Amino acid sequence: MHRNPKVFPDPESFKPQRWIETNGGTSEMREHMFVWGYGNRICAGQNMAIMEIKIMAARITEKYTLRLAGEKTHDDMVMMDHFIGFAKGHSCPLVFERRKD
Repeated sequence: MHRNPKVFPDPESFKPQRWIETNGGTSEMREHMFVWGYGNRICAGQNMAIMEIKIMAARITEKYTLRLAGEKTHDDMVMMDHFIGFAKGHSCPLVFERRKD
């Protein structure tokens, strides 16, 4: 699914900007995004990867103070789901400030 050029132009290239340039992806991109796979073919390393993401997030919040870069409303932050979670406002810019302790 991720290699369909009709949905993901130039699918063999690593282009994270495709999500930024389309403000969180087109509706077709979001509907075809299966990060971990599904059913019998689900990623065998999914649980390990999720644990590593949680450890990384804990380490970052241990070393940095995080704050919003600008004002956000509750409506902006309502979670939407198209197999991947994202905020309705399509962004949540954060500022990372190194802790001084």
